Amino acid sequence: MSAGTGLLCCGKARSGHCAVTEAIGLNSHYASAYCNRAAAFYQRGELERAIADFTRGIELAPASPRAYNNRGVAYRKKGDLQSALIDYSKAIQLDPNYLDAYRNRRAAYLRLGNRAKAEADAAKCRELQESRISRIPNGQIVLR
Repeated sequence: MSAGTGLLCCGKARSGHCAVTEAIGLNSHYASAYCNRAAAFYQRGELERAIADFTRGIELAPASPRAYNNRGVAYRKKGDLQSALIDYSKAIQLDPNYLDAYRNRRAAYLRLGNRAKAEADAAKCRELQESRISRIPNGQIVLR
């Protein structure tokens, strides 16, 4: 977590005086700064501001699956499951091995009552988890 994000998370930042906001002021095309500030807003329960900053981060770095996934989490917490599903699906499109996006999309499908799609995502989660486990000859398990 960046220093500015930490300040925001601790509630110590005043409007316009945190390191992340200063970084954005210095370079308004710094996608990571927007996403870091969005995470801080999310942790403070400021979902609209979090979504706005994740959106700006996505505009600046549209190939970032993490930004889509995180914005989806904010949408889900806000109660907008359809927007969350769109973002989780985009994250998966960008990174077909993004386990957290599959987990999050599965949870959204379950909340919407779509068990078939939730089970498909659960199966993909199991597949991805299994692909990260290696067994060595003495029977020990090593995570990759």
